[in-house]
Amino acid sequence: MPEHMKMLVEAIGSRPAKPRTISYRAQVSSMVSAVELRQENSYFIIAERTNTNGSRQFKRLLQAEDFDGLVSMARDEVRDGSHALDCCVDFVGRDGVRDMHEVILRFVNQIKGACRSCSTAPTRT
Repeated sequence: MPEHMKMLVEAIGSRPAKPRTISYRAQVSSMVSAVELRQENSYFIIAERTNTNGSRQFKRLLQAEDFDGLVSMARDEVRDGSHALDCCVDFVGRDGVRDMHEVILRFVNQIKGACRSCSTAPTRT
């Protein structure tokens, strides 16, 4: 609020800002974390198994609404060396917006340090 800012300016005065060193690192970020891009292999691995078009098992787990199973599949992909997850939940007969919200929320909260990539992800507005 303006009143609060005025009090801060009066308390601090006109001191110069402390010098700071800024270093830029290439990163990919999700809603809660950032992962530094360190390519240890000669290629960038994108997990296609977290995609209804790339994995029958992922599609079956989604149809059964086995979200823990979906998270387990994503963890396996990261453990096996994937740098990013290509997450797609779209297929006929399901609410893609609801599914993407459920899956991405669980991936973000339960898979620490993994990059998230949503290919045809619908969004909530």
